[in-house]
Amino acid sequence: KEFSKSLQFLSLVFYVPGNGASTISVEAYKKYVLVSLLLNGKYVALSFGNGKGVQREVRHLCAEYHEIEADAKSMIWDNLEKKYKGCLSRDGNYGLFKQVIVALKMHRVKRLQDTFITLSRQEVSARANIPEEEVEGLLVRMVKSGHVRVKLDHKTDMVRFESNDCGEDTGAVVATLAKEVERSMEYTRKLRKLADGLACSQPYLDAKVKAAASKGSFPGPNHE
Repeated sequence: KEFSKSLQFLSLVFYVPGNGASTISVEAYKKYVLVSLLLNGKYVALSFGNGKGVQREVRHLCAEYHEIEADAKSMIWDNLEKKYKGCLSRDGNYGLFKQVIVALKMHRVKRLQDTFITLSRQEVSARANIPEEEVEGLLVRMVKSGHVRVKLDHKTDMVRFESNDCGEDTGAVVATLAKEVERSMEYTRKLRKLADGLACSQPYLDAKVKAAASKGSFPGPNHE
């Protein structure tokens, strides 16, 4: 699922010229709000290229979706789902919203990693407002997706967050290093080829002979 591309495509709807909100722009904006929450853990303001009037009208027609964003900060996930299930189902966005809830929980846990090194499972549950029985499953999911690096000690029931600096996107780092090595080798090959060409060129050979003669390396015509 390429939600980043989806967010970009949804934003392009608001650069289509128009005098007012259309059904397409309203539905696109509703999905934009949800996908923005899913990707960023918050609503990222959208630039309306088709005018302030369209912006005001669309935001007014999508007021419930901005309420979702505001209520999400409370982290009362069950209440959030119950409160908006009706409008989300009506709009055909309930399935996407359920993914948003999971993503918001992940964002909350990710923020814990930025603050703490070690927490108990109970503390993770309390700080992210996630049922304790869901904590391990969510952490496993986050590790598999590369969002965090953690170790869960079942004996002590402690969660240890590990630095993601070295392990994050390892494949991309390796690929970049491979490209740099290949580029360096290519430069070396070109320099070697250039050096070999110069060593065999007539001007270089003439200059070398002259330099050797000036140092007396070659016998002169009167030398016996």
